[in-house]
Amino acid sequence: MLANTSHAVLELKISQNKVRFVDCAIFPFHGDASPVSQKISTAIAKDLSFSGIFSISDPRGFLENVGFTNVPNFHLWQKSGTSLIILGRVERNKAADSILVSYKLFDVKLKKQVDTFSKVVPISSWREVSHAISNRIYRYITGQNGYFATKVAFVKELKKAKKQVTKLVIADYNGDNAVYVTNGKNIVHNPQFSPCGTKLYYIEYWNHRTVVMRLDLENGSVKPILSLKGTIFSINFSPDMRKMIFSIAYMGTTGLYEYSLSSGKTVPLLSVKNAIITNAQYSYDGTRMVFTSDHSGINRIYSLNSATRKINQISTGSGQYFTPSYSPDGNYIAFSKRLNGMFYLGIMNADGSEEKLLNSALLVDNVAWAPNGSGMMFSARKGNGGISSIYFIDINGNKESVVATHASSLSWNRMR
Repeated sequence: MLANTSHAVLELKISQNKVRFVDCAIFPFHGDASPVSQKISTAIAKDLSFSGIFSISDPRGFLENVGFTNVPNFHLWQKSGTSLIILGRVERNKAADSILVSYKLFDVKLKKQVDTFSKVVPISSWREVSHAISNRIYRYITGQNGYFATKVAFVKELKKAKKQVTKLVIADYNGDNAVYVTNGKNIVHNPQFSPCGTKLYYIEYWNHRTVVMRLDLENGSVKPILSLKGTIFSINFSPDMRKMIFSIAYMGTTGLYEYSLSSGKTVPLLSVKNAIITNAQYSYDGTRMVFTSDHSGINRIYSLNSATRKINQISTGSGQYFTPSYSPDGNYIAFSKRLNGMFYLGIMNADGSEEKLLNSALLVDNVAWAPNGSGMMFSARKGNGGISSIYFIDINGNKESVVATHASSLSWNRMR
């Protein structure tokens, strides 16, 4: 159980100011399960650093050596500006091929232990228990659930015999532990986890046709779901998994369509002759939908009320807007934008007000929010030869991390 959170919880929201990092001293986990012990403490440090909230101290500069059964000298650590001290121990059961992982969290300001955790897991599950500990530390500081146990899917772009090959990958949230789930025979793009997290949908090109495929993550089965006249792209799902929304480009017009996952029927939703309407995404509660359209002559973001079908223009700034995405709480919209020959990643309020640009690149695309809304992933082509990579950036733009190189077209599983 987490301890009483009487500390000052760090609020995650858009700010014009830089957020002060929480300084952490993570002691190397000890025990009789080396090198797994070191892997666990290293993974925790990597998790916390990735978030853009924590600063990890170099162990070589630690002021004292604190054993797992000892209590830190809080007065000494307060002078260094350290906020949290993390201790751990890993004990191996060779007969069962398992490990007992234990950890303690100390709040230096409160001068006490504030959390503890122990769990027996198979040795092969050291990543999972590392992420579980990271999530507890993250929740202690922010009051929110962490995302360190989540998965991402993306398209890996490879060169094989001078030919461009694309393969679908599922990996840990930070790109580690990556597994290929397609063989590269056909072009794939636009992966999307189902809201329940048990299936992964994606688009595959078969004999000059686009086919929506479904991968069952529980049993590994793959099944074609939908193929229509024209080119299908930009698939997404209603939160209740009753409908799939997507765009079809056909005979010079790109419109929005809805597909019933129960009946298998497809119905047109929005279409304007010679216009491109795409990038549709439901809000997490299903009451609204955002999309982009160039029917006015410039690409803008619009919202559609799911009940009344009323459409409102959201974006009002200069430039062309793309890939809008509601935050999990529905308060913000992340987007990519083209302005003066450059692309930008930005955030605005759900009504289009208070637009803020976080960074720029040669191309920014495929924005996906963290499950807790603390940041987002996006694909971008930067100045390194135009190679597409996937990045994570926190909601205030304080820290950017590379998730995968030679990669694009991503989805972040909401389930933990």
